Amino acid sequence: MNWVALNAVPLVNILGIILDIAGAFLVATEVISKFRGMQYGSVMTFGSVSPAPPLTDEYKKWARRRERKMTLGLVLLTVGFSLQAFANILQIKAVS
Repeated sequence: MNWVALNAVPLVNILGIILDIAGAFLVATEVISKFRGMQYGSVMTFGSVSPAPPLTDEYKKWARRRERKMTLGLVLLTVGFSLQAFANILQIKAVS
């Protein structure tokens, strides 16, 4: 327990870096992921004006999953950078 207390600042910083890496990975993988399927369903047209085609259920599920993973990634990045800033503040206070 004494070791943890002595190394609290570097451990908080390392935890922040790990969260940053995990968050960046989640965001990056979702940015480059492509939907492989039919995005729009078929629509019946009557006359010259047709309504916008509806999104397929498969695409809606993919988009929701993508949004959740990107949101989690951004939360992890925010917490990770906050932990790193906190560790630096603790280090500055320890020197003063």
